[in-house]
Amino acid sequence: MKLQIAATGSNDPEVHAAGCTDIQRGLRTRKYQDVRLTGDYDTAYAVVLDWWQDIIAERIEDAQYLHDHPEARLTGDTGELTTEAAEVRDLAPYVKFLPCTKGLPGGFRPSKSTSSR
Repeated sequence: MKLQIAATGSNDPEVHAAGCTDIQRGLRTRKYQDVRLTGDYDTAYAVVLDWWQDIIAERIEDAQYLHDHPEARLTGDTGELTTEAAEVRDLAPYVKFLPCTKGLPGGFRPSKSTSSR
């Protein structure tokens, strides 16, 4: 699915289907700083992984290590080695999938009603 990841003013990612009119509206109203990533994604995991890699790319100091050891990543804050899956798990709650992504496995899930009787 062709998707675009927009960064809000607080730098939180919101995922839209490519061409969604909400993106242009968000850019006009300054809800979004910019559209950071555009790509074809098969799962929500792939979207979150791409977002995480974009963040890490801005912070990473030892690019040669990552080149030589693609199974390991450095976290931006502590410099500890971590697994890709752990980072995606930790970042996933902050990535908002909008209704236009409902065809993406693991993407948009409608909120459950919390009303009680």
